Amino acid sequence: MQETKRLVCLANSQKYNGYCLAGKEIVSGGFGDWIRPVSAEEHGEIKQGELIYEDGSPITVCDTFIITLKGHSRHPYQSENYLIDGGYYCKKTGKITWQDIKEIATYEKRDLWLNGFSSNNGENDRIPLSRLPYPEKSLRLIYLPKAIISYHKEYKGERKCRLSFSYQGIEYRLVVTDPEVRGLTFEKEEESYELQEAYCCISLGEPLNGYAYKLVAAIITKERLNNGGIVVYYRSF
Repeated sequence: MQETKRLVCLANSQKYNGYCLAGKEIVSGGFGDWIRPVSAEEHGEIKQGELIYEDGSPITVCDTFIITLKGHSRHPYQSENYLIDGGYYCKKTGKITWQDIKEIATYEKRDLWLNGFSSNNGENDRIPLSRLPYPEKSLRLIYLPKAIISYHKEYKGERKCRLSFSYQGIEYRLVVTDPEVRGLTFEKEEESYELQEAYCCISLGEPLNGYAYKLVAAIITKERLNNGGIVVYYRSF
């Protein structure tokens, strides 16, 4: 059934040959449930041409907008998925504030799912699919007073951007899929950077080799919110 929803964009990350959009529904009096618009593609990725407004400008993180959906889309654990109606442009309605983001994150205070399972280069970055029952809430927005962004070559020399941080007393090292952050680090040599005061959208990605991986889908700083998409890195070491 076709329906329109007003969302705040909290992630617009890279996903296979397209993008993954995720946000909170804006409801009377505040913010409602998470919604992840997906396509009919095998992995649900959305093409860039479906993530634009009528004037051709793209949907960016922290935008508020109206989107047309076709209803809920079944997934093994991403219970927030809704099928996008690609026949309609999205309509921008504004932007949220830093206080809005704080409100969402305060309401969202939850753990980052099951821990104790790590990939070769990550830390607490994946969960066996057999340990992840449906339906699961596969999106989180968390506040980090500080974190480390690193850029290194991993398996077969592939360059990866990862975020290392502590949350609720647990250490994490997760792959970053935020294209703006990845783009900045991919221009540099192998280095690490200290990031101070940021909100991060954490997502459980598509099934891969028997696991669901925890991904950093967006990193939101005050500079990014205020300067139209600029993420500021602090001390390099």
